[in-house]
Amino acid sequence: MSGDRKVSTNLKFRWRLLTLAIAFLILISPPSHLDRWQQIVERGYLLWGTRPSLLTYYSSNEKVTGIEYLLLKKLTDANDIELKTLVFNNNTDMFTALDNQRLDIVGGFLSITPQREQNYQFSSPIDQSKTQIVVHSSLRKTESLSELKSKTGEILSPSSYSELFSTFEDMEAWNITLDPNASLYELIERVNNHEIDFTFADSKIFSIYSRFFPRIRAIFDLSEPNDIAFMGRKTQDYSVFDALDEVIENASTEGIIYELHSDIEQSLPSVTATDTVTFIDHYNRFWPQIQNLVYTTAEKHQIDPMLLGAISYQESHWKPDAISFTGVEGLMMLTKRSAEELGVEDRTNPEQSLDGGVRYFLNLKSRIPRRIQEPDRTYLALVAYNIGFGNMEQARVLTQRGGKNPDSWDEVNDFLPFLNDKNLSKQLKWGNADGKTAVDYVNNIITYRNLLQWKEQKTKKTGP
Repeated sequence: MSGDRKVSTNLKFRWRLLTLAIAFLILISPPSHLDRWQQIVERGYLLWGTRPSLLTYYSSNEKVTGIEYLLLKKLTDANDIELKTLVFNNNTDMFTALDNQRLDIVGGFLSITPQREQNYQFSSPIDQSKTQIVVHSSLRKTESLSELKSKTGEILSPSSYSELFSTFEDMEAWNITLDPNASLYELIERVNNHEIDFTFADSKIFSIYSRFFPRIRAIFDLSEPNDIAFMGRKTQDYSVFDALDEVIENASTEGIIYELHSDIEQSLPSVTATDTVTFIDHYNRFWPQIQNLVYTTAEKHQIDPMLLGAISYQESHWKPDAISFTGVEGLMMLTKRSAEELGVEDRTNPEQSLDGGVRYFLNLKSRIPRRIQEPDRTYLALVAYNIGFGNMEQARVLTQRGGKNPDSWDEVNDFLPFLNDKNLSKQLKWGNADGKTAVDYVNNIITYRNLLQWKEQKTKKTGP
Protein backbone atom coordinates (compact mmCIF):
# COMPACT_ATOMS: atom_id res chain seq x y z
CA MET A 1 0.00 0.00 0.00
CA SER A 2 2.76 2.41 0.94
CA GLY A 3 4.31 1.85 -2.50
CA ASP A 4 0.99 2.70 -4.18
CA ARG A 5 0.73 5.93 -2.13
CA LYS A 6 4.27 6.94 -3.20
CA VAL A 7 3.38 6.37 -6.87
CA SER A 8 0.18 8.37 -6.43
CA THR A 9 2.06 11.18 -4.69
CA ASN A 10 4.69 11.30 -7.46
CA LEU A 11 1.99 11.42 -10.13
CA LYS A 12 0.23 14.28 -8.34
CA PHE A 13 3.55 16.13 -7.98
CA ARG A 14 4.35 15.68 -11.68
CA TRP A 15 0.85 16.76 -12.65
CA ARG A 16 1.23 19.95 -10.60
CA LEU A 17 4.60 20.67 -12.23
CA LEU A 18 3.06 20.14 -15.69
CA THR A 19 0.13 22.40 -14.80
CA LEU A 20 2.51 25.13 -13.58
CA ALA A 21 4.65 24.82 -16.72
CA ILE A 22 1.61 25.14 -18.98
CA ALA A 23 0.40 28.16 -17.00
CA PHE A 24 3.84 29.79 -17.29
CA LEU A 25 3.93 29.25 -21.05
CA ILE A 26 0.50 30.78 -21.37
CA LEU A 27 1.63 33.80 -19.38
CA ILE A 28 4.74 34.49 -21.49
CA SER A 29 3.16 33.69 -24.87
CA PRO A 30 1.37 36.44 -26.81
CA PRO A 31 -2.39 36.09 -26.41
CA SER A 32 -3.68 34.07 -29.35
CA HIS A 33 -6.49 36.52 -29.97
CA LEU A 34 -4.08 39.39 -30.62
CA ASP A 35 -3.10 40.13 -34.22
CA ARG A 36 0.50 40.91 -35.17
CA TRP A 37 0.18 44.69 -34.69
CA GLN A 38 -1.48 44.25 -31.31
CA GLN A 39 1.36 41.94 -30.27
CA ILE A 40 3.89 44.63 -31.26
CA VAL A 41 2.00 47.25 -29.25
CA GLU A 42 1.85 44.84 -26.32
CA ARG A 43 5.61 44.28 -26.68
CA GLY A 44 6.25 48.01 -26.63
CA TYR A 45 8.41 48.55 -29.72
CA LEU A 46 8.51 48.20 -33.51
CA LEU A 47 11.68 46.77 -35.10
CA TRP A 48 12.53 48.50 -38.38
CA GLY A 49 15.50 47.78 -40.64
CA THR A 50 16.71 50.30 -43.20
CA ARG A 51 19.66 51.66 -45.12
CA PRO A 52 20.90 55.20 -44.29
CA SER A 53 19.64 57.95 -46.57
CA LEU A 54 18.04 61.37 -46.29
CA LEU A 55 14.93 59.75 -47.77
CA THR A 56 14.88 56.96 -45.21
CA TYR A 57 16.95 57.38 -42.05
CA TYR A 58 19.66 59.93 -41.41
CA SER A 59 21.24 60.45 -37.99
CA SER A 60 23.29 63.50 -37.05
CA ASN A 61 24.43 64.84 -33.72
CA GLU A 62 21.49 67.24 -33.70
CA LYS A 63 18.59 65.04 -34.80
CA VAL A 64 17.35 62.01 -36.66
CA THR A 65 15.41 62.59 -39.87
CA GLY A 66 14.29 60.85 -43.07
CA ILE A 67 10.83 60.51 -44.61
CA GLU A 68 10.43 56.82 -43.74
CA TYR A 69 11.70 57.38 -40.20
CA LEU A 70 9.32 60.28 -39.58
CA LEU A 71 6.32 58.33 -40.89
CA LEU A 72 7.11 55.40 -38.61
CA LYS A 73 7.61 57.78 -35.68
CA LYS A 74 4.10 59.08 -36.23
CA LEU A 75 2.83 55.50 -36.03
CA THR A 76 4.79 54.48 -32.94
CA ASP A 77 4.24 57.76 -31.08
CA ALA A 78 0.48 57.52 -31.67
CA ASN A 79 0.53 54.07 -30.07
CA ASP A 80 2.94 55.04 -27.28
CA ILE A 81 5.59 52.50 -28.28
CA GLU A 82 9.28 52.79 -29.21
CA LEU A 83 10.71 52.72 -32.73
CA LYS A 84 13.87 50.63 -32.73
CA THR A 85 15.97 51.14 -35.86
CA LEU A 86 18.65 48.78 -37.16
CA VAL A 87 20.79 50.26 -39.94
CA PHE A 88 22.23 48.03 -42.67
CA ASN A 89 24.79 48.75 -45.35
CA ASN A 90 23.15 46.57 -48.02
CA ASN A 91 19.94 44.74 -48.94
CA THR A 92 21.46 41.28 -48.54
CA ASP A 93 21.99 41.62 -44.79
CA MET A 94 18.73 43.50 -44.28
CA PHE A 95 16.54 41.00 -46.14
CA THR A 96 18.22 38.12 -44.28
CA ALA A 97 17.37 39.75 -40.96
CA LEU A 98 13.75 40.18 -42.08
CA ASP A 99 13.51 36.56 -43.27
CA ASN A 100 14.92 35.38 -39.92
CA GLN A 101 12.22 37.34 -38.05
CA ARG A 102 14.71 39.72 -36.47
CA LEU A 103 12.76 42.65 -37.93
CA ASP A 104 9.08 43.55 -38.18
CA ILE A 105 9.39 45.60 -41.37
CA VAL A 106 12.11 47.05 -43.57
CA GLY A 107 12.59 50.23 -45.60
CA GLY A 108 15.38 51.92 -47.47
CA PHE A 109 13.47 53.40 -50.42
CA LEU A 110 12.42 49.95 -51.68
CA SER A 111 10.58 49.59 -54.98
CA ILE A 112 7.60 47.28 -55.26
CA THR A 113 8.66 44.72 -57.88
CA PRO A 114 6.95 41.56 -59.21
CA GLN A 115 9.66 39.33 -57.76
CA ARG A 116 9.45 40.93 -54.31
CA GLU A 117 5.67 40.69 -54.30
CA GLN A 118 5.98 36.91 -54.59
CA ASN A 119 7.87 36.72 -51.29
CA TYR A 120 6.90 39.82 -49.31
CA GLN A 121 4.00 42.13 -48.58
CA PHE A 122 4.05 45.91 -48.85
CA SER A 123 2.50 48.99 -47.33
CA SER A 124 0.71 51.60 -49.38
CA PRO A 125 3.16 53.54 -51.58
CA ILE A 126 4.91 56.52 -49.99
CA ASP A 127 6.67 57.73 -53.13
CA GLN A 128 7.54 56.94 -56.75
CA SER A 129 10.90 56.82 -58.51
CA LYS A 130 12.32 55.78 -61.87
CA THR A 131 15.40 53.62 -62.38
CA GLN A 132 18.16 55.43 -64.26
CA ILE A 133 21.60 54.65 -65.61
CA VAL A 134 24.14 56.82 -63.83
CA VAL A 135 27.47 57.34 -65.58
CA HIS A 136 30.72 59.19 -65.06
CA SER A 137 30.58 62.65 -66.64
CA SER A 138 33.06 61.55 -69.31
CA LEU A 139 30.21 59.43 -70.75
CA ARG A 140 27.54 62.13 -70.55
CA LYS A 141 27.26 62.36 -74.36
CA THR A 142 26.38 58.66 -74.72
CA GLU A 143 23.48 58.46 -77.18
CA SER A 144 22.31 54.85 -76.83
CA LEU A 145 22.32 52.04 -74.30
CA SER A 146 24.28 49.80 -76.65
CA GLU A 147 27.29 52.10 -76.29
CA LEU A 148 27.54 51.12 -72.63
CA LYS A 149 27.71 47.35 -73.15
CA SER A 150 31.48 47.36 -73.38
CA LYS A 151 31.87 49.71 -70.41
CA THR A 152 32.37 48.56 -66.82
CA GLY A 153 29.19 48.55 -64.74
CA GLU A 154 28.29 47.43 -61.25
CA ILE A 155 24.81 47.22 -59.70
CA LEU A 156 23.36 46.16 -56.38
CA SER A 157 21.96 42.66 -55.89
CA PRO A 158 19.46 41.70 -54.67
CA SER A 159 17.72 44.89 -55.75
CA SER A 160 15.10 46.26 -58.08
CA TYR A 161 18.06 47.09 -60.34
CA SER A 162 19.22 43.48 -60.62
CA GLU A 163 15.62 42.37 -61.25
CA LEU A 164 15.35 44.94 -64.04
CA PHE A 165 18.68 43.90 -65.51
CA SER A 166 17.54 40.25 -65.57
CA THR A 167 14.84 41.27 -68.07
CA PHE A 168 17.42 42.54 -70.60
CA GLU A 169 17.32 40.26 -73.65
CA ASP A 170 21.05 40.66 -74.23
CA MET A 171 22.15 40.75 -70.59
CA GLU A 172 25.09 38.40 -71.31
CA ALA A 173 26.55 41.04 -73.60
CA TRP A 174 26.85 43.58 -70.78
CA ASN A 175 29.99 43.93 -68.67
CA ILE A 176 28.05 44.23 -65.40
CA THR A 177 28.97 42.90 -61.97
CA LEU A 178 26.19 42.15 -59.46
CA ASP A 179 27.39 43.23 -56.01
CA PRO A 180 25.61 41.76 -52.93
CA ASN A 181 27.68 43.63 -50.35
CA ALA A 182 27.98 47.23 -51.52
CA SER A 183 25.64 50.13 -50.83
CA LEU A 184 24.31 52.39 -53.59
CA TYR A 185 26.29 55.25 -52.09
CA GLU A 186 29.52 53.27 -52.51
CA LEU A 187 28.73 52.49 -56.15
CA ILE A 188 27.81 56.11 -56.89
CA GLU A 189 31.10 57.18 -55.32
CA ARG A 190 32.96 54.64 -57.48
CA VAL A 191 31.33 56.10 -60.59
CA ASN A 192 32.26 59.61 -59.46
CA ASN A 193 35.88 58.50 -58.97
CA HIS A 194 35.77 56.73 -62.36
CA GLU A 195 36.59 53.36 -60.82
CA ILE A 196 33.57 52.05 -62.75
CA ASP A 197 31.75 53.61 -65.69
CA PHE A 198 28.13 53.26 -64.62
CA THR A 199 25.55 51.89 -62.21
CA PHE A 200 21.76 51.86 -61.82
CA ALA A 201 20.03 54.17 -59.33
CA ASP A 202 16.61 55.55 -58.39
CA SER A 203 15.97 59.01 -59.80
CA LYS A 204 15.00 60.45 -56.39
CA ILE A 205 18.18 59.14 -54.80
CA PHE A 206 20.29 60.34 -57.71
CA SER A 207 18.88 63.87 -57.33
CA ILE A 208 20.33 63.93 -53.80
CA TYR A 209 23.66 62.25 -54.53
CA SER A 210 24.29 64.55 -57.50
CA ARG A 211 24.61 67.40 -54.99
CA PHE A 212 27.57 65.63 -53.40
CA PHE A 213 29.20 63.99 -56.40
CA PRO A 214 29.70 66.49 -59.25
CA ARG A 215 31.11 63.96 -61.74
CA ILE A 216 27.99 61.79 -62.09
CA ARG A 217 25.23 62.10 -64.68
CA ALA A 218 21.89 60.31 -65.20
CA ILE A 219 21.56 59.78 -68.94
CA PHE A 220 18.79 57.21 -69.52
CA ASP A 221 15.55 56.22 -67.78
CA LEU A 222 15.30 52.44 -67.62
CA SER A 223 11.78 52.23 -66.21
CA GLU A 224 8.54 54.03 -65.66
CA PRO A 225 7.99 55.39 -62.12
CA ASN A 226 7.90 52.55 -59.55
CA ASP A 227 6.00 52.66 -56.27
CA ILE A 228 8.16 52.93 -53.15
CA ALA A 229 6.90 51.31 -49.91
CA PHE A 230 7.73 49.58 -46.64
CA MET A 231 8.16 45.80 -46.87
CA GLY A 232 7.44 42.90 -44.51
CA ARG A 233 7.25 39.10 -44.41
CA LYS A 234 4.39 37.60 -46.38
CA THR A 235 1.72 36.42 -43.93
CA GLN A 236 -2.07 36.34 -43.79
CA ASP A 237 -1.92 38.92 -41.00
CA TYR A 238 -1.77 42.37 -42.62
CA SER A 239 -2.44 44.21 -39.34
CA VAL A 240 0.96 45.96 -39.16
CA PHE A 241 0.49 47.49 -42.58
CA ASP A 242 -3.17 48.27 -41.88
CA ALA A 243 -1.98 50.50 -39.04
CA LEU A 244 0.86 51.96 -41.12
CA ASP A 245 -1.31 52.55 -44.20
CA GLU A 246 -3.60 54.77 -42.16
CA VAL A 247 -0.62 56.96 -41.21
CA ILE A 248 0.61 57.04 -44.83
CA GLU A 249 -2.85 57.96 -46.14
CA ASN A 250 -3.25 60.78 -43.61
CA ALA A 251 0.26 62.08 -44.30
CA SER A 252 -0.39 62.06 -48.03
CA THR A 253 -3.81 63.73 -47.72
CA GLU A 254 -2.47 66.43 -45.41
CA GLY A 255 0.54 67.11 -47.64
CA ILE A 256 2.99 66.01 -44.95
CA ILE A 257 5.02 63.78 -47.29
CA TYR A 258 5.40 66.67 -49.74
CA GLU A 259 6.50 68.95 -46.90
CA LEU A 260 9.05 66.38 -45.75
CA HIS A 261 10.51 66.25 -49.27
CA SER A 262 10.73 70.06 -49.30
CA ASP A 263 12.44 70.13 -45.89
CA ILE A 264 15.03 67.61 -47.06
CA GLU A 265 15.66 69.55 -50.27
CA GLN A 266 16.26 72.73 -48.26
CA SER A 267 18.59 70.92 -45.85
CA LEU A 268 20.94 69.83 -48.63
CA PRO A 269 24.21 71.76 -48.69
CA SER A 270 24.34 74.68 -51.08
CA VAL A 271 27.76 74.31 -52.57
CA THR A 272 29.35 74.74 -55.98
CA ALA A 273 30.66 71.78 -57.94
CA THR A 274 34.21 73.08 -57.53
CA ASP A 275 33.86 73.31 -53.76
CA THR A 276 32.42 69.80 -53.63
CA VAL A 277 35.30 68.36 -55.66
CA THR A 278 37.81 70.11 -53.39
CA PHE A 279 36.04 69.01 -50.23
CA ILE A 280 35.82 65.35 -51.29
CA ASP A 281 39.46 65.39 -52.36
CA HIS A 282 40.53 66.80 -48.98
CA TYR A 283 38.19 64.45 -47.14
CA ASN A 284 39.91 61.48 -48.75
CA ARG A 285 43.47 62.82 -48.42
CA PHE A 286 43.64 64.77 -45.17
CA TRP A 287 40.61 63.97 -43.01
CA PRO A 288 41.79 60.42 -42.10
CA GLN A 289 44.96 61.94 -40.61
CA ILE A 290 43.06 64.12 -38.12
CA GLN A 291 39.69 62.38 -37.81
CA ASN A 292 40.36 60.63 -34.50
CA LEU A 293 41.93 63.74 -33.05
CA VAL A 294 38.91 65.85 -34.00
CA TYR A 295 36.53 63.37 -32.36
CA THR A 296 38.70 63.13 -29.24
CA THR A 297 39.04 66.91 -28.89
CA ALA A 298 35.32 67.41 -29.49
CA GLU A 299 34.43 64.85 -26.83
CA LYS A 300 36.86 66.46 -24.37
CA HIS A 301 35.23 69.88 -24.76
CA GLN A 302 31.66 68.64 -25.37
CA ILE A 303 31.36 70.18 -28.83
CA ASP A 304 29.87 68.71 -32.01
CA PRO A 305 32.75 66.95 -33.84
CA MET A 306 31.17 67.78 -37.19
CA LEU A 307 31.22 71.47 -36.28
CA LEU A 308 34.85 71.27 -35.20
CA GLY A 309 35.71 69.40 -38.40
CA ALA A 310 33.93 72.04 -40.47
CA ILE A 311 35.65 74.96 -38.71
CA SER A 312 39.07 73.39 -39.19
CA TYR A 313 38.28 72.68 -42.85
CA GLN A 314 37.15 76.28 -43.43
CA GLU A 315 40.24 77.59 -41.69
CA SER A 316 42.96 75.37 -43.14
CA HIS A 317 41.43 72.71 -45.41
CA TRP A 318 42.73 70.25 -42.77
CA LYS A 319 46.38 71.08 -43.44
CA PRO A 320 48.21 71.26 -40.08
CA ASP A 321 51.04 73.38 -41.51
CA ALA A 322 48.76 75.87 -43.29
CA ILE A 323 49.75 79.53 -43.00
CA SER A 324 47.97 82.61 -44.34
CA PHE A 325 49.45 85.85 -45.63
CA THR A 326 48.35 87.49 -42.35
CA GLY A 327 50.53 85.13 -40.32
CA VAL A 328 47.87 82.90 -38.76
CA GLU A 329 48.84 79.23 -38.71
CA GLY A 330 47.69 75.67 -38.19
CA LEU A 331 44.44 73.71 -38.43
CA MET A 332 42.46 76.39 -36.56
CA MET A 333 44.47 79.35 -37.90
CA LEU A 334 45.34 80.88 -34.55
CA THR A 335 47.13 84.21 -34.38
CA LYS A 336 50.42 84.30 -32.54
CA ARG A 337 48.88 86.42 -29.78
CA SER A 338 45.87 84.13 -29.34
CA ALA A 339 48.15 81.09 -29.26
CA GLU A 340 50.25 82.64 -26.49
CA GLU A 341 47.14 83.50 -24.45
CA LEU A 342 45.85 79.94 -24.88
CA GLY A 343 49.18 78.32 -24.01
CA VAL A 344 49.61 76.85 -27.50
CA GLU A 345 53.35 76.45 -28.03
CA ASP A 346 53.26 75.07 -31.57
CA ARG A 347 50.42 76.29 -33.77
CA THR A 348 51.27 73.69 -36.44
CA ASN A 349 50.82 70.85 -33.95
CA PRO A 350 47.36 69.43 -34.81
CA GLU A 351 46.47 68.49 -31.24
CA GLN A 352 47.53 71.85 -29.80
CA SER A 353 45.85 73.81 -32.58
CA LEU A 354 42.51 71.99 -32.28
CA ASP A 355 42.49 72.18 -28.49
CA GLY A 356 43.43 75.85 -28.46
CA GLY A 357 40.97 76.72 -31.22
CA VAL A 358 38.09 74.99 -29.43
CA ARG A 359 38.86 76.73 -26.15
CA TYR A 360 38.99 80.09 -27.94
CA PHE A 361 35.68 79.41 -29.71
CA LEU A 362 33.94 78.27 -26.51
CA ASN A 363 35.22 81.32 -24.65
CA LEU A 364 33.65 83.59 -27.28
CA LYS A 365 30.44 81.60 -27.14
CA SER A 366 30.26 81.92 -23.34
CA ARG A 367 30.30 85.73 -23.68
CA ILE A 368 27.19 85.76 -25.85
CA PRO A 369 23.99 86.58 -23.89
CA ARG A 370 22.47 83.38 -22.48
CA ARG A 371 19.02 84.27 -23.78
CA ILE A 372 20.22 83.57 -27.33
CA GLN A 373 19.32 80.01 -28.27
CA GLU A 374 20.91 77.49 -30.63
CA PRO A 375 21.79 77.46 -33.45
CA ASP A 376 21.97 81.29 -33.43
CA ARG A 377 24.35 81.19 -30.47
CA THR A 378 26.84 79.04 -32.38
CA TYR A 379 26.56 81.09 -35.57
CA LEU A 380 27.21 84.36 -33.75
CA ALA A 381 30.19 82.78 -31.99
CA LEU A 382 31.55 81.81 -35.41
CA VAL A 383 31.27 85.43 -36.53
CA ALA A 384 33.25 86.42 -33.44
CA TYR A 385 35.87 83.75 -34.22
CA ASN A 386 36.26 85.21 -37.70
CA ILE A 387 36.22 88.99 -37.15
CA GLY A 388 36.37 89.40 -33.37
CA PHE A 389 33.81 89.65 -30.61
CA GLY A 390 33.60 93.45 -30.76
CA ASN A 391 32.81 93.47 -34.47
CA MET A 392 30.17 90.78 -33.98
CA GLU A 393 28.55 92.98 -31.31
CA GLN A 394 28.69 95.97 -33.67
CA ALA A 395 26.69 94.00 -36.23
CA ARG A 396 24.11 93.14 -33.57
CA VAL A 397 23.83 96.83 -32.63
CA LEU A 398 23.24 97.75 -36.29
CA THR A 399 20.62 95.01 -36.50
CA GLN A 400 18.78 96.40 -33.48
CA ARG A 401 18.95 99.96 -34.85
CA GLY A 402 17.44 98.64 -38.05
CA GLY A 403 14.40 97.38 -36.14
CA LYS A 404 15.38 93.72 -36.43
CA ASN A 405 16.21 91.01 -33.90
CA PRO A 406 19.89 91.19 -32.82
CA ASP A 407 19.62 87.68 -31.35
CA SER A 408 18.74 86.08 -34.70
CA TRP A 409 21.45 84.95 -37.10
CA ASP A 410 19.06 85.21 -40.04
CA GLU A 411 18.66 88.94 -39.34
CA VAL A 412 22.17 89.77 -38.12
CA ASN A 413 23.71 88.38 -41.30
CA ASP A 414 21.75 90.98 -43.29
CA PHE A 415 23.52 93.75 -41.36
CA LEU A 416 27.03 92.31 -41.18
CA PRO A 417 27.96 93.68 -44.67
CA PHE A 418 27.35 97.21 -43.34
CA LEU A 419 30.56 96.81 -41.32
CA ASN A 420 32.39 97.16 -44.67
CA ASP A 421 30.76 100.54 -45.39
CA LYS A 422 33.34 103.30 -44.96
CA ASN A 423 30.52 105.85 -44.62
CA LEU A 424 29.48 104.17 -41.36
CA SER A 425 32.95 104.04 -39.83
CA LYS A 426 32.27 106.95 -37.46
CA GLN A 427 29.20 105.13 -36.10
CA LEU A 428 31.18 101.98 -35.36
CA LYS A 429 32.98 101.77 -32.04
CA TRP A 430 35.57 99.38 -33.41
CA GLY A 431 35.72 100.83 -36.92
CA ASN A 432 35.13 98.94 -40.15
CA ALA A 433 35.42 95.17 -40.45
CA ASP A 434 34.94 92.59 -43.17
CA GLY A 435 31.35 91.62 -42.37
CA LYS A 436 30.76 90.32 -45.89
CA THR A 437 33.45 87.69 -45.43
CA ALA A 438 32.02 86.81 -42.00
CA VAL A 439 28.67 85.97 -43.62
CA ASP A 440 30.39 83.69 -46.14
CA TYR A 441 32.51 82.22 -43.34
CA VAL A 442 29.49 81.10 -41.31
CA ASN A 443 27.52 79.88 -44.31
CA ASN A 444 30.55 77.89 -45.53
CA ILE A 445 30.94 76.20 -42.15
CA ILE A 446 27.23 75.29 -42.11
CA THR A 447 27.67 73.75 -45.56
CA TYR A 448 30.88 71.92 -44.69
CA ARG A 449 29.36 70.56 -41.50
CA ASN A 450 26.48 69.14 -43.56
CA LEU A 451 28.88 67.66 -46.11
CA LEU A 452 31.10 66.18 -43.41
CA GLN A 453 28.13 64.73 -41.54
CA TRP A 454 26.87 63.24 -44.79
CA LYS A 455 30.22 61.66 -45.60
CA GLU A 456 30.69 60.31 -42.08
CA GLN A 457 27.16 58.90 -42.02
CA LYS A 458 27.54 57.18 -45.38
CA THR A 459 31.03 55.76 -44.91
CA LYS A 460 30.43 54.46 -41.41
CA LYS A 461 29.90 50.71 -41.62
CA THR A 462 26.81 49.95 -39.62
CA GLY A 463 24.79 46.82 -39.08
CA PRO A 464 22.31 45.02 -36.85
